[in-house]
Amino acid sequence: MGVETVVKKIVAAIVSYNPDTAHLEKMIKEIESQNVDVIVVNNGKKLDYLAEVTPLVIEMGKNVGIAEAQNMAFAKAEEDKYTFVTVFDQDSMIPKNFFKNMYNSLDSSEIGMVVPRIKDLNTNCYIEARTYNRKNKLKIYEPKNLEQENSKKTRKVAIPIASGAMIRISAWSAAGGMTSKLFIDAVDTDFDLRLLISGYDIIQNNEVLLEHPIGKRKPIKIFGKIIFWNTNHSPLRRFTIARNSIWLYKSNKRYVKGLLSIVLRTIITHGIYIFFENKDFFKKSLLFNKGLFIGLFSKSPIVIGKEKNE
Repeated sequence: MGVETVVKKIVAAIVSYNPDTAHLEKMIKEIESQNVDVIVVNNGKKLDYLAEVTPLVIEMGKNVGIAEAQNMAFAKAEEDKYTFVTVFDQDSMIPKNFFKNMYNSLDSSEIGMVVPRIKDLNTNCYIEARTYNRKNKLKIYEPKNLEQENSKKTRKVAIPIASGAMIRISAWSAAGGMTSKLFIDAVDTDFDLRLLISGYDIIQNNEVLLEHPIGKRKPIKIFGKIIFWNTNHSPLRRFTIARNSIWLYKSNKRYVKGLLSIVLRTIITHGIYIFFENKDFFKKSLLFNKGLFIGLFSKSPIVIGKEKNE
């Protein structure tokens, strides 16, 4: 299948929020050099210069959250008769032939999403996704031999990072789109789970590498040795991480085996992170606990596809 046939099926969606204008423009030029159209959803105040670097900009006028912004991009792509949307963070480094190589992995209509390998430019390490099977109900677990799995051209992955993901629009629709009320944090995990529960597969193309910084990670050292990399999230992010993690578990526990350990690990890890941050310690602690309280004692907004028919 020729390049022109491939790229006409794909549109790239970038959600921007107070972006580095030079890097965003570089991203757009690289995408367009691969003959792929671009949708920029500006999730903040209007930026007049965007209209000069790309023909399609959706101005939200305020921060409506990553989930709603991505839904806007998917709706526009569906309206314009594309087949796939590739979502990017505004700070991704897009390699040559990215779209052609990713598209070549979509050799089955059962594949709802293909993702690249992700390298965090903060830590210079790969972000390794878990895997899954569907023997009884969806089970998520760490691969027994990660090196062997990554030596394959592709492998099945569960709850990968969304940046660089090429998503089939029909699968996005079948899974119910992104959950807007999550706003940010766990949006990609929630969508990944609903995609898998809906019967679609998620695969990782091990031959495609996407590099970008995951947050603003800083090393925490004890006696000169790096113990872990702190994410240094804002107080609001500490709130949404706590709340959304619990919502994620409450909505998916009937369908996903192994989710409790993943959610507990997230909550405990981010609780520890707060103690190693000098800035806004009390505010972050307060909002983190508030997020836990709201998550525990409020109804989750996440709706699983199977529940719609019950």
